[in-house]
Amino acid sequence: MGRTRENGPGQPPGAANEAPPARAVEPSRAFQVPEGVKHLPPEQIETLTRAFAAWRAAARGPRQAQARQRVWLAYQLLRYAGAKPGDLQVLDLARDLDPDQAAVLLGGGGRDARRAPLPPELLAALQDLAREGGAGGLALDAGYLRRQFYARGREAGLPAE
Repeated sequence: MGRTRENGPGQPPGAANEAPPARAVEPSRAFQVPEGVKHLPPEQIETLTRAFAAWRAAARGPRQAQARQRVWLAYQLLRYAGAKPGDLQVLDLARDLDPDQAAVLLGGGGRDARRAPLPPELLAALQDLAREGGAGGLALDAGYLRRQFYARGREAGLPAE
């Protein structure tokens, strides 16, 4: 997944240089949520995941199923890859999925780009979406996505904080 970027000052026209590699995920490093940062404990994440899965399964008709699948995949990327909502806006599935490494490049390939591993089921679902014409990604309206998260949280009985 090599990327090139535009020529910098002093470089001859047509001489593309490689963009800096995305930061690799280092699974051996433990991650701790800083004190004061609100987050869900694992059991609440599982409850929220079940609420999203039930909501997706309750779709009436193919159009609603497709729309709910996109929200489900966005949730999965946030959960498993540590994506941020802004990452979803610049995600290009044709460009940013790396099936050989079972990973996704987040951050649009810019300075803040980072590579995150994906569970096999999520990678396969994202590849399916790309094949079905959703190669552009998961650029969902941020307000809509936020409303869906709050609604699933309410359905799961999670605190609204």
